[in-house]
Amino acid sequence: MALYSPVWMEIARVQYAELPDDLKESFDAVFAAILDDPKGGGSYDKSTDQWTAVFGDGRGLLTYAVNDDFVKVIVLRIVS
Repeated sequence: MALYSPVWMEIARVQYAELPDDLKESFDAVFAAILDDPKGGGSYDKSTDQWTAVFGDGRGLLTYAVNDDFVKVIVLRIVS
């Protein structure tokens, strides 16, 4: 079981649903690792207080926020 729980913004749900199957599989693998270690699986931008991670051999980008108090990863956007 993952250490952190996901919280999905509505736009991210729509963007995930629109991903091709191969990118969904790649996203799922990267996101599972992020839920276990959100600060080890991405790059942090202090100015926005957001994290980014790539998936699908660089064809996709995930932006997310981490809330350590509530042990949540907030999925903000998925771009492909």
